[in-house]
Amino acid sequence: HFLRRRNSGGINIVACTADNCFALFCQVALIQFPLYWKKLDSQHCDFIENPFMISRLQSLVRQSVRPECAPRTGCNGRDGDGRGTTSATVTRVLRIENGPLWERYWIRKQKMMKDVHKSKSLSAKTMDEFKHIFPNVEANHKINELFLFHGTTEDAALSIANGGFDPSKANLAGMYGAGTYCADYSCKSMQYTPEKDSIRVFIICRVLMGRAYPSKKILTNHKEPPEEKGRVFDSVYAQEGISNGGNQSHNEYVTYDPDQVYPEYIVFIKL
Repeated sequence: HFLRRRNSGGINIVACTADNCFALFCQVALIQFPLYWKKLDSQHCDFIENPFMISRLQSLVRQSVRPECAPRTGCNGRDGDGRGTTSATVTRVLRIENGPLWERYWIRKQKMMKDVHKSKSLSAKTMDEFKHIFPNVEANHKINELFLFHGTTEDAALSIANGGFDPSKANLAGMYGAGTYCADYSCKSMQYTPEKDSIRVFIICRVLMGRAYPSKKILTNHKEPPEEKGRVFDSVYAQEGISNGGNQSHNEYVTYDPDQVYPEYIVFIKL
């Protein structure tokens, strides 16, 4: 494959895959799985009960609330009610070991690391107590690898945990287009969690923001980050008080490539 690519000048040659490119094969073979996984391979998909993380993630949910949101009532948004996160009780945590999803995430991460010098650092409330809440977990801050909330239904959370985020289900009419939306404020994500038997559901996601486009206006109908003066971006960052013409109430972190988001935990919450 290498000889054919070199001799033809790269013309009419199929894209590299782990099957036809030794360099990519080596990259895939050297995938580093989280050390706390029970199975270190890219073939399995298991949901593991994790009571150890219940108190830690409860602390994360309660502390990651927008200061301006009322302590008892939370905050309201056009999508629903984010009430009660400062007193939320986490009742159950599932840790997701999805080998195929992790492999895709890992490869995307390696590619992003090559452009590390181009990424402007992003902050997130969820990362304030990162080392305490997520012991033995590493996040690459140079490429803006963040742990963020994604509020959804239980059925959707299980589907995402199995197959990842599906771009075909993203809404083009969304404020920042057809992307995967995550937040660092739990009160924001709570707006997207309908109550079922008194329980709501979050996914705690690893998100590769990389070089984020700092949007000052809404980006409906977008399927990828905009370009600016020839600069290519990996994601969109909607900043509180700046984006949406200054009307953005909460930070939002939007990605359009499903390989940039790995679902790490499913968290069951009672308000």
